[in-house]
Amino acid sequence: MALLTVEQLKIKFRAGNKYQQIVDGVDFSVRKGEVVCMVGESGCGKSVTALSLMRLHNMQFHKQKGCAQEGKILFHDVNLMSLSEKDMRKIRGNKMAMIFQDPLTALNPLFTVKYQMGEVLKRHLHMKKKEAYDFSASLLEKAGIRDVDRVMNAYPHTLSGGMRQRVMIAMALSCDPDLLIADEPTTALDVTVQMQILECIKSMQKRMNMAVLMITHDFGVVAEMADRVLVFYMGQIVEEADVFTLFSNPLHPYTKSLIGLVPNHREYKRQRLEPIKGCVSAIKETGEGCRFRDRCSYAGECFRKDNMPPLVKADMGHKVRCWQYETMPEGSESYGCHAEFI
Repeated sequence: MALLTVEQLKIKFRAGNKYQQIVDGVDFSVRKGEVVCMVGESGCGKSVTALSLMRLHNMQFHKQKGCAQEGKILFHDVNLMSLSEKDMRKIRGNKMAMIFQDPLTALNPLFTVKYQMGEVLKRHLHMKKKEAYDFSASLLEKAGIRDVDRVMNAYPHTLSGGMRQRVMIAMALSCDPDLLIADEPTTALDVTVQMQILECIKSMQKRMNMAVLMITHDFGVVAEMADRVLVFYMGQIVEEADVFTLFSNPLHPYTKSLIGLVPNHREYKRQRLEPIKGCVSAIKETGEGCRFRDRCSYAGECFRKDNMPPLVKADMGHKVRCWQYETMPEGSESYGCHAEFI
């Protein structure tokens, strides 16, 4: 049974007197204890989708009415779209938590780490000051911080990037959430620290049997962390599969191109990486039809189709949104790095 189910999620931001569609009809689910990775280029709607799950857009644009959302977000069979802001505050940071992309801007520079972590514990778990301090210190130790007392009394801007990210992880997991949303948790960190952060998230996820929805651009992170993968392109999911199927048998041309850009460690001296032509366009510039058609090497007849390709079931748990899917020959183009990469 799914812990989180998203049905026909549509998100619009106001631009002048009109609303611009950013996310268009997204459907997916996350089961308890499962790690789902969202991948795709910048501007494809991953972070916007993740923020909408906690209804943070509503909070940010409440006065200006700059955001409009449609669809269903079912969490523990409760539609979060129908909850009041007061009820949502009981869920945010408690049953559903988030590690933001940039901890320096997510953490308040005016308050110490102990104050910010304690605030979460006092609000949701009703802990006293001393109890909250001890519990926060134990969480920081589990997150791999050794000099706990110094970090607890420090301000965020005095800590390194890796330290701030560990504080964010500890804060997010302080109330034992059922779902953790991690928005590129290893951005701007060196490779060694990246691995430590991922190991920290993985170990705590297994210990707590927690579901994780992770956003990343790094297919190495996908191979290391994911059970299932959602490939986003211009506000839509264009492919969904378990991690082994995605690397061994990608179906959508966009997915193939992304995986094809991952160097093969055995063939790197002879391998030529071909970039994806063009770039992600604004949705308003796409018109009707497939949104990837201008960059697709398989386009052909797709240019003549005026309607959007549906997300169809290719195999058990494998879905793809592409007009070429039914006409692609069996065992069509593959990349040598797939099996070796995993």
